[in-house]
Amino acid sequence: MTGTRLRIPEHVVYREVVRETVVFNLQTGAYHSLPRRAAQILALIERHGTVEDSAAEIARSTGRPLDSVRASLAAYCLELARSGLLQLDARPARPAVRSGLAGRLTPSAPRYGKGTVRARCGSAQTCRL
Repeated sequence: MTGTRLRIPEHVVYREVVRETVVFNLQTGAYHSLPRRAAQILALIERHGTVEDSAAEIARSTGRPLDSVRASLAAYCLELARSGLLQLDARPARPAVRSGLAGRLTPSAPRYGKGTVRARCGSAQTCRL
């Protein structure tokens, strides 16, 4: 995913609710529950716009090896993209323009489906980022 620009599509909104973050896809009507760490990762992706920059910040703050963090984060980004919650763009990366999505999900927004997207390390472990 080197050089791939990441962005949260306009049709995706999220809001922190108690100990999780609810992510709502306005196109599909589905919503997803993200645990706290996964939501923090999503915010880093939005702020930095690339796996490389987001992984570097995670590695600095956790002391984990950059290569390991980068691989885990790339896998998680692919999972988010498959769920329609993240767009991958092979054009040169630029920093994300949008900041903070807390106000994008209104309390009156309909809730249809339910799902959970969790950060993954390798094939079956929950990430410890």
